[in-house]
This record gives sequence, C-alpha cells and structure tokens, in this order.
Amino acid sequence: GFIKVMDFGIARAAKDAATRVSMTNTIIGTPPYMAPEAERGEIRKEGDVFALAACAYEMLCGKPAFSGAGMLMNKIEMAYIAPTQSVPSLPAGIDEVIRRGLEADPAKRFRTAGEFVKALEGLSA
Repeated sequence: GFIKVMDFGIARAAKDAATRVSMTNTIIGTPPYMAPEAERGEIRKEGDVFALAACAYEMLCGKPAFSGAGMLMNKIEMAYIAPTQSVPSLPAGIDEVIRRGLEADPAKRFRTAGEFVKALEGLSA
C-alpha cells in the first residue's frame, strides 16, 4: 500500500502568514500529532519529527500515542504505552526509536525525519 499525508494545515499557515493578519490564540494542526511546543505556539522543524513518530506509533499500534483529556500533559510527561506492550511481535529497539521521536524536549528528538526513518530501517537489518 501507499502512505498519504493529508494534513498540510501548518504548511499552508506558514505560506499564508506573510499575507494575512495573525489570529491570536489560534492553534493549527491535529492535536494527537502536534509536538508539545507546537501546542504552545512554538513551531519548529523538530515538530515534524514528533508528528512522524506519532503517525508511526499509530500505524504500529492501531491507536494514537496520545488522545483524550490531558493530552498535552501526557506529551510533556511522555506518558504513553510503549509499542511493544501493545504489539509484542514488534522488532527489538522500536520502543527506543519511537520514544526518541516522541521526546518532549525537541533538542532530544531526531534532528530530521530522515534520521528517524534511518533508525526505523536499522531495526529490520
């Protein structure tokens, strides 16, 4: 099958930012996939790595890593069920790769989506 990315809200917002007046207290994005700093209004490239890791988690486990009330606090505290607890047949090392991608501190995440993908690919080697 094919994977399709459908939510380009932030990309569109960044493109349109130069031509429209900013709106106060507006969050653009899909909360389960938004990095904690993005929910606080700080848009950084590391947020894309968080979103990719959140998508990977959901594809592997069949449910989002973060949902419901207290979602932001759960992201900050990194309170989610490790992938291998949901799906024991996942490869060794997947928990660490996902954990680093979902790291609450952007400086501790993979620097790029490419680094995240390489780490995933290394699990199957």
